[in-house]
Amino acid sequence: MIFNIVNQLLLALLVKDTLSSPSSSSDPVCIVGSGITGLSAAHKLKEKGYSVKLFEKNNIVGGKLHAYRKDGIVWNMGPVLFSEFYTKTFELVKKFNIKYDNHQYLDLAGYQPDTGITLPLPQIAKGLLAREAWARYQKIRKNYTIETGLINANPELFVSTSQWLKNNNLQALLPYALFFLTAEGYGHVDDTPAIYFVHLLDLAKDIAVDFKLIPDGFDQIPFALAKDLDVTLNAKVSKIDRSEHGAKVTYSTESGLQTQECSSAILAFPPLLNQVSNIISDLSDEEKDILGQVKIIKYATIANYVSNMKYIGYAPIIPPPFPPKLDGGVPAAIVNHTRGAAVTYHWTRGEFDVGPTDEELALYQSQNDKITRKVFPAKDTQTNLYVKGWDYFPHVTTKSLQDGFYKKFHTIQGKSNIYYATPLLGLEVVEHSIRSGEYIADTF
Repeated sequence: MIFNIVNQLLLALLVKDTLSSPSSSSDPVCIVGSGITGLSAAHKLKEKGYSVKLFEKNNIVGGKLHAYRKDGIVWNMGPVLFSEFYTKTFELVKKFNIKYDNHQYLDLAGYQPDTGITLPLPQIAKGLLAREAWARYQKIRKNYTIETGLINANPELFVSTSQWLKNNNLQALLPYALFFLTAEGYGHVDDTPAIYFVHLLDLAKDIAVDFKLIPDGFDQIPFALAKDLDVTLNAKVSKIDRSEHGAKVTYSTESGLQTQECSSAILAFPPLLNQVSNIISDLSDEEKDILGQVKIIKYATIANYVSNMKYIGYAPIIPPPFPPKLDGGVPAAIVNHTRGAAVTYHWTRGEFDVGPTDEELALYQSQNDKITRKVFPAKDTQTNLYVKGWDYFPHVTTKSLQDGFYKKFHTIQGKSNIYYATPLLGLEVVEHSIRSGEYIADTF
């Protein structure tokens, strides 16, 4: 407890030395990126009295909360489900009066990629072993400290998810991990650190909980958040000059090259070294070493039309092993977004610095067309209506965690008035993305 308090005091002193109060500067806080993390940080800063300006490279806000629409049907190309335990997400849904439907999230099936044969999967929540394991986990969880920022997380979580389940006699939760971690693109259970899986479990609370879906699109949340914010769309940030007194953002729009003086700048996108160094030329060796440890998953979502989806989710688990070799482009999951909207999720196993290439996206589409038509052979099935590649799930490896990554990452927050608002501070789901944005704003 004393160690935690000392850490927080040191962080507060660091912030006090590097940031200006709202009244001490007429320049806004500049946020690069208008995904849910950047928008959440902006709202929190406005509540604290700061002037805020956002720069978005695309022509629409929302980042991964992105939807494709056609003929009255909505495909969520990023997040699709949430629960009442997504407390901050649910607050926004209720605040903006956004309509949602309830769904039983464990209404799942497995499919065989070669034949398209499907079989219903046993409901995890009804299994005696799973319920007993869940009860044991709830007792174990009380011993962990896993706050947003992760600087005081327990070292026993710095192992792979599969190893952590084994260490704690929780193997009965492996099916849950295989579908909601691995199939959804958060890496293989043998690779992904347990700290991220526990963050995911924290949003379940009970493995029998129902989930909710926004039929008009998850992007209704960022659209509502952005209405009272100063956002410049189609703004390509090419350079950020930083100093102890502030930052200057250079960006281009249709009107040409422009600059904006800022009291400080927040980078609200995955803090990959190659992306940050493209706009900040004077990174120190320490910053390069820390940011160089951040990795992502090559990931893509593809919109399809399927009129006869019986289950809410399908995964390629017949026959074992699961998951199959994911660098072959096989859909790791097929999810029913209702009204005929079916989204396939594709990712490649490994630790990467860049998202999927055009060649990899083409492979995903080829496999999607072949497999989706086998699983859903109806004549009206349509594939590859829309494809979106992502820099997904910013994270670090178990080795980086064991070497103290998050404490090191916090030492560069606020350096020369540059901050990093990123789901890396938790887990890339909507709830933790909101919390990560607010967490950075709370350091001002």
